[in-house]
Amino acid sequence: MQTNLKPLALIASLAVIFMVNPVMPLQAAEVDFSCMKDRVREKIQVSGRFKEFDVILENHCPGPVYWSVCIERMDPWTSKKLETLTPSGQVQAEKKTRVNLRMSRLSEESDPQAVFEEFYLSITYALDPTLKAQCVASACESQKRDLRVEFRANKQARQKVNKALAARIATECPDSGWGGTQQADCEADIRQASQSELDQFAQQEKELKEKLAAVDPERCQVYGGG
Repeated sequence: MQTNLKPLALIASLAVIFMVNPVMPLQAAEVDFSCMKDRVREKIQVSGRFKEFDVILENHCPGPVYWSVCIERMDPWTSKKLETLTPSGQVQAEKKTRVNLRMSRLSEESDPQAVFEEFYLSITYALDPTLKAQCVASACESQKRDLRVEFRANKQARQKVNKALAARIATECPDSGWGGTQQADCEADIRQASQSELDQFAQQEKELKEKLAAVDPERCQVYGGG
């Protein structure tokens, strides 16, 4: 997550302040945005069709601070950008503001593995209201390309097994003609036969997610997905 101004941008913003109020004895070293706090909060899910998030910005600085955010909604299947949002504003001292996001579900309701849109987030704080946050998705995804290929291949293979499993259950364990727990036992036996293979897919997915998260984690963290 980008939270600090580059040196040139910082000097430019200070130059504006000196022009407006040249008697203010403000030096570059005195501008410190560590007093700005930000976090992403996933809200309680009230629908299976989407996930909601709040980007919360808190100002614990002595005065007002301008903020700029770049939010890039991504398709987790293809890693293609769906939309870029660039809200900005000013937050007063000891106040907070938030940006609400809603990520839509992309997988079918019947798919037990729920998949939602994911997003990149970049934030810049400044004394100059014209400064904008730098979007990062393109640069981050170029670093993750090979891992993304592995991840999608693993997910597609797991889906293939799940579909075959569902078809076999529908054929061998129909909804009618069973007594007591016979149908449930039939389904359990079939699922058990494929469980080892599904566990391998799950473990591979976990490992790939960890590798993806390790790619430039300060700047390239992804939120949402599934």
